[in-house]
Amino acid sequence: MRLLSILQILPLTGGAAAGSAFARNDEPSLGVADATKQYIVEVEKATDVDALSESLNAEDHVKVLKTYNSEVFRGLTIETDVYNLDSIGQLGDVARAWPASVVELPDLGPDVQPPSNARLAAAANYSIHSWTGVDKIHATGNFGQGVKVAVVDTGVDYRHEALGGGFGPGFKVSGGYDVVGDGWPIEDGVPDGDPLDGRGHGTHVAGIIAAQTDSFQGVAPGVDLLAYKVFSSIGSGTYDTYIIDAFIKAFDDGADVITCSIGVSGGWSNGPWATIASRIAQQGVIITIAAANDGAQGAFYASSGSSGKEVLAVASAEAGTYAATPFQLTQTINGETISIQSAYRYNGINAWDIEDTPIHALYLNTSSGQACSPASIPADTPDLSNVITLVRRGGCDYLDQEFNLRAFNVSRIMFYNDNSRPDHPSTWLSGPKALVDADVGEGIVEIIKAGGQVSADFSKFKDADWYVGMHNGVGNKPSEFTSWGGLNDMDLKPEVSAPGGNILSTWLDGTWRVASGTSMACPYLAGIAALFISEFGGRDVHGPSLSRTFYNRVVASGNSMPWSTVDAVAFQDTGFWAPTIQTGSGLVDAWKVLNYTSTLSTTKWVLNDTAHFDGQHSTVIANNANVDVEYGFLLQPAAGVEVATTSGALAKLKDYKPLKMIPNITLPSGSFKLKPGEKRKAQFSFDYPRGLNEAKQPLYSGKVLITSSLGETLSVSYFGAAYNVKDQYKDMFIDNTPYIMSPSRNFPEKRNFTFDLSSGKPTSQDYPKVFTSFSFGCDELRWDIYESGWEESRWSYPPVVGENGYVGAATAFRDSLRYTFFDSSIHDKEDTVAFPIRALSRSVQSGGTSLGLDRHRFFWLGKLANGTYIQPGIYKMRFAALRPLGLRQDSNDWDVWETPEITVLPLPVD
Repeated sequence: MRLLSILQILPLTGGAAAGSAFARNDEPSLGVADATKQYIVEVEKATDVDALSESLNAEDHVKVLKTYNSEVFRGLTIETDVYNLDSIGQLGDVARAWPASVVELPDLGPDVQPPSNARLAAAANYSIHSWTGVDKIHATGNFGQGVKVAVVDTGVDYRHEALGGGFGPGFKVSGGYDVVGDGWPIEDGVPDGDPLDGRGHGTHVAGIIAAQTDSFQGVAPGVDLLAYKVFSSIGSGTYDTYIIDAFIKAFDDGADVITCSIGVSGGWSNGPWATIASRIAQQGVIITIAAANDGAQGAFYASSGSSGKEVLAVASAEAGTYAATPFQLTQTINGETISIQSAYRYNGINAWDIEDTPIHALYLNTSSGQACSPASIPADTPDLSNVITLVRRGGCDYLDQEFNLRAFNVSRIMFYNDNSRPDHPSTWLSGPKALVDADVGEGIVEIIKAGGQVSADFSKFKDADWYVGMHNGVGNKPSEFTSWGGLNDMDLKPEVSAPGGNILSTWLDGTWRVASGTSMACPYLAGIAALFISEFGGRDVHGPSLSRTFYNRVVASGNSMPWSTVDAVAFQDTGFWAPTIQTGSGLVDAWKVLNYTSTLSTTKWVLNDTAHFDGQHSTVIANNANVDVEYGFLLQPAAGVEVATTSGALAKLKDYKPLKMIPNITLPSGSFKLKPGEKRKAQFSFDYPRGLNEAKQPLYSGKVLITSSLGETLSVSYFGAAYNVKDQYKDMFIDNTPYIMSPSRNFPEKRNFTFDLSSGKPTSQDYPKVFTSFSFGCDELRWDIYESGWEESRWSYPPVVGENGYVGAATAFRDSLRYTFFDSSIHDKEDTVAFPIRALSRSVQSGGTSLGLDRHRFFWLGKLANGTYIQPGIYKMRFAALRPLGLRQDSNDWDVWETPEITVLPLPVD
């Protein structure tokens, strides 16, 4: 099991988009560079898609890229530079249209050497399944047999022995398709039937689901995998059109489960990918999509596909077990010698190879602060050059302890943990260092204290594929990178969490890798879905209700996790539960999902904001046991957070403090007992927390626990905003934006332009550059051009060219974010995106610093959305952002930037 650096394998060489959708570096994606000239068009039911495609291909400036004739979606993907969202309906029989967007491959964080674990009770082979109940399901003989799981990702390296070593019928990876084609986007990709992974991400995902060796077992190693490749080996991005195509292919190929560990910041359930994924789920296919890794940005920064109403958005929890390297411990006491397998993490690149070497316990107690000062080291400490020195971690840095022990010629140090995260024991000093579990070190001390001896041998285990488990003291807590909901329409996301922090799985070319992200949590849940279907049957048994049944069972199973918002070395208990908009219902419990006899019909309640408050909710409880069951009810509030800042942007995660925000609730009263097979609706009445400061934008959440006399505990999650969303985000434009500049005259509020795009220095160019920041996610941003004298009272939606003084919508140069000016020697002025632009993320603080907010930036080079160019004259601009929960047809629901009229001047004559 050889591990390679991700930097060797996955250079992100710059795709079609700027920014990273699942970025782990506080740099979010900002809009126009993520847009394309492509549109996803849904047609009316009676429309002949092929005939419409032929008709459109005959038109100038329209190219049909893909047609769809699936029962979940009928339509086309087209590319055009003369139609926009307002006018695309003119193409005929259009029911709905969306702009296509760019999706980036998630960053998995730094490459991590597989860690290690040891205890004087022999260390078990690496597995995280004991934390989720999957191990107990495996013990029943259920490994997901007979289930098809589709992985939509970078493909799968099916040559990996742990993934079956081949491709096609009879192999573990039994089917799939390369949707994007090799060579894209530099050249037109040619899709084919070989989804071989060239990036590694999809292989890691597949291994979490289905890898199997003598010492490693995925969640459901008995499944058939279908691999759908939507990223080429070039660049870092793809189009959501390819993802949608893959989802539809997976559905048509009979997948029981579709999992996808990619996405882009969004937070709207009505996007094209989210919509189609939900439709597939409504047909009974279980859909799991990663919640994303933008946790640093705080609330209301959800992802795109995972926002679908019927989709399971999967958050990440830190794994309770790390992967570790085995070694042999030998103990001798009272004339008896026993050797056991243990485990360790080591500094440096190479594992230890020393043979049978005695361990010297520096102290015969297990107190903290050992060797933290020269004076604290026992006076009778011998020369340490020929032994392994055992020292408790904690009280000071590894470096302090190692430095102080150099006076005794220390050659090798074995630290034993203090229940902190099992980090690599690295310092700038080069001496060999290892870290073992707390109970291992404590056990060694007890044996030596009782007169025994303990030695270690690191040469015994030569199998590179063999890993054992090490306890993570901060495991089963929320991962700090996991993205927070809710959605921009106040829906509750994510649904549930699964292990996603520090997960060992397969990688390219027969290697293995530890990686972190919701990308790892998502396939874990897909594996549990396969176990469920293998146990109870699929759509052929349950029909379309299968996915909703599983959805409710999974969400109800979640075990609440404590508040945690930092990548902590040691856990600090605040007394608060994690908000449901961070973790969903909590860490999934697969044993509950498959074995609990009580079920709920509804497992999340959206309470909304104060202006649209919905306090009346219910769930139907069903007793599927063969005995009478009595039920009880308990409110479990989670930590509340205040998300407002003085800048107008929402606070980042690092600024959150857990606060007490408890809604008033009326629970069912009296006895609630059900006979076998009986169902009953339980009613709940909420009132949002009173007395909070609305200006600070308080968000509250939690769960209602439903307990049974059989010892089962299920839950329903809730979420609400204790303020009026439309009032608080009335000003969509913040941070003294928008403002307008020109390359040649870089001062705000320029009012005349020649649209001179001469190459060379930007001082010779003259066109509008608009900069803006948003307080909240913007569902639609418009840049409309009207005749001189136009007034807001004439607004209509959608505006029609030639009516009510409407000249047309502006366009934006696609690389507005990547370049400071347009360079005609390398850029194409036709490479534009038409307004209106949809689904723009709210602004966040740049790079996690105090340098200000990220700006959306748009260069208008003079082209209008219908393909024509603006002519000299005087015009009125309307630059407007739709407010949250606003109606497009209502002028009052737009935040309109009041601009004076602009003058378009003729180009200067040489």
